[in-house]
Amino acid sequence: MDKLQCKFTILPGQDGKTNVCALTLISTLYNKTYAIPEDSQTVGVHNELIKTPAFANVKNSLKRRHQLRTVQITTTPELLKVYDDEDGNMQLGDQLIQDT
Repeated sequence: MDKLQCKFTILPGQDGKTNVCALTLISTLYNKTYAIPEDSQTVGVHNELIKTPAFANVKNSLKRRHQLRTVQITTTPELLKVYDDEDGNMQLGDQLIQDT
């Protein structure tokens, strides 16, 4: 897997007043799309992903609630440890992610 396509969206926070940047979908180059569970959507959970230059551009681009951006992110060994198991299944930490 060379790249992941990630969809980021600005969603309302739990209090309804704040905005939260969320990773909602991840797609592979093989046209498989995976939904991120709601409890793991905030970007604070995705430490390796937010270190990428592509995320810095997303963060600067998203300003208002319900805006979204879909970007390609080149995989690194660190990203693969978090999002891909040794068999090519998409995961988040130690949980498999549901494909859509």
